[in-house]
Amino acid sequence: DADDALLNKRVFLIPVRGWESSPEPPKVRSGFGLPFGTFADYVIVERNQVICSPDHLDDIQVSAWPLGGLTAWRAAIANAGVSKDQNILITGIGGGVAILAMQLCLARGANVYVTSGSEEKIRKATSLGAKGGVNYKSKDWPSQLAGLLAENCGSPAKIDAVIDSGGGDIMTRVNSILKQGGKVVVCGM
Repeated sequence: DADDALLNKRVFLIPVRGWESSPEPPKVRSGFGLPFGTFADYVIVERNQVICSPDHLDDIQVSAWPLGGLTAWRAAIANAGVSKDQNILITGIGGGVAILAMQLCLARGANVYVTSGSEEKIRKATSLGAKGGVNYKSKDWPSQLAGLLAENCGSPAKIDAVIDSGGGDIMTRVNSILKQGGKVVVCGM
């Protein structure tokens, strides 16, 4: 369409392209393991697969944002299956994937809790909607988080899913606060 508002504009290719109807990743369609257009300067996509990119982002930021968005989407929506009223723990808040995952979880109506080594990042996350956060440098942070859960949800509240991009001893640290059948989704490593 010659009158389309996106004609000759910088756009994002929607990062969940190919995942619209299923949480399973799309099949690779080429013989070398790379999708068609991977190294192309120009590609043709459906109009509903692009959105206008924000003017305040430069080309490098615009090209990097969809990867963090896709990683957050796969962790929170496709793998953790976040839904309304669930208690979700996102570790390492402050990084791009963690903040995007938090926003996705909040949009789904989940109760989000965070960890960080920075009190400033925890305050920022709570100002954006997180129910609370704890400093992972504290040895008893799981107990502190259990206290926040009890305060906000009533005892004995548990975490439904953990979205973790830090690795380490997360499994042993969250075992006491993760509900039976809860999920730990590890991403970005």
